[in-house]
Amino acid sequence: MSTDPKAIPEHSLATLCETAAVHTVFIVEEPDGQYVILARAHNGDYTIARKRGGIRSFKSLDGAAQLLRRWGVAHPRLSLLLETAKPVDRSGRMQNPRDD
Repeated sequence: MSTDPKAIPEHSLATLCETAAVHTVFIVEEPDGQYVILARAHNGDYTIARKRGGIRSFKSLDGAAQLLRRWGVAHPRLSLLLETAKPVDRSGRMQNPRDD
């Protein structure tokens, strides 16, 4: 992901995904905790443009994943920031970090 992705309308990116022009789709966590969809095609990287400029972001990982499911993308790759990860116990519940 060395070059800046091209921001295109949502319907255009959906068409690229549905026609298999995209070979890898990422959900990328941004430093502000938002998530961005990044699609990698043979001719470059693409992301969703907002209607009023900029790149569309999602407040939750689930929101981005739901959109990709509607497009037929079943297995996106995740790129998460490790410093925001919280410890989880065996039951799947988040643990409170201890101050030692």
